[in-house]
Amino acid sequence: MGMRDEILEQPAIAAGLLETGLPEVEAIARAIRSREIEFVVIAGRGTSDHAGVYAQYVFGTRNDLPVALAAPSLLSIYGARPQLRHALVIGISQSGRSPDVVGVVEEGRRQGALTLAVTNDRSSSLAVAAEWVIDIAAGPERAIAATKTSAAFFEAGLEVEAVVVRRVIVCSLRLESGDMVWYAHVH
Repeated sequence: MGMRDEILEQPAIAAGLLETGLPEVEAIARAIRSREIEFVVIAGRGTSDHAGVYAQYVFGTRNDLPVALAAPSLLSIYGARPQLRHALVIGISQSGRSPDVVGVVEEGRRQGALTLAVTNDRSSSLAVAAEWVIDIAAGPERAIAATKTSAAFFEAGLEVEAVVVRRVIVCSLRLESGDMVWYAHVH
């Protein structure tokens, strides 16, 4: 299976997140709204970190919250313990096994922060470390690049943000010249 094949799986994965994951996302949104969240910290590595940059803009522009990308090595290498108590701490990892990302989420939970794992493996260390989990259910990555999990991470971030502020998500799929173009609009 190649990258193109995995790209073509993205609409079904996004639809699955919207159809089966929405009740869980709504519960997460209620938990977020019930807390005095002052800022958001997002931890990820590689492709997951790129999804974190996207989420940084979504949460920052739509919720007026300061959003920072974590520097996981502050904990794992330098032993620093940033103050996370009033944060929403989000860990993003396809495998859920990145020790640095797991460490940020564990530290956030230890301090009483609301913690959320976005992963492709509900039984992973990251999922166990977090209070809340969004399983993107993208299946195994078989191409070199994390194509379908990347798209699913973007979708999950958009869903959480939209439900937190009670916006409606409208998704559409359009084929152009045999290539898939997927749109998500939040109203």
